[in-house]
Amino acid sequence: MWMQSSNGKYGLTSQLEVWQKLGGSSCRTCEGQIQNFSKQVGWNMSSQVIPIPREFPG
Repeated sequence: MWMQSSNGKYGLTSQLEVWQKLGGSSCRTCEGQIQNFSKQVGWNMSSQVIPIPREFPG
């Protein structure tokens, strides 16, 4: 379902293929692979962290 709806961009199978192509299966810390993976699959890995409020409005 995810594969069809996203034209092959999302879904475990396509993301696993990207991870394996980047060498993610054999890295130690995987920092570089994680950064490259996030770029290829379109994840936002910005350094800005938005704090989560302790209480959500009702």
